[in-house]
Amino acid sequence: IIEAIRDVCAQIDSVQTRFELEIDPDLIEADIYELQSLRARYRYLLRMARVDGVSSQEKGHLWNE
Repeated sequence: IIEAIRDVCAQIDSVQTRFELEIDPDLIEADIYELQSLRARYRYLLRMARVDGVSSQEKGHLWNE
């Protein structure tokens, strides 16, 4: 789960950077939907990590809470 959380965080950072540089309205909209999807996956993974008893202190700082 920790690796999946890190992967989603990296994807969010990448899409956020692309969003900030985009000028085409259709691609901006696509980036918004992609960010929403990734954030939903992130929330899910955090929930699963909590269920499994994984904390941010165990493997280094993974999320802000």
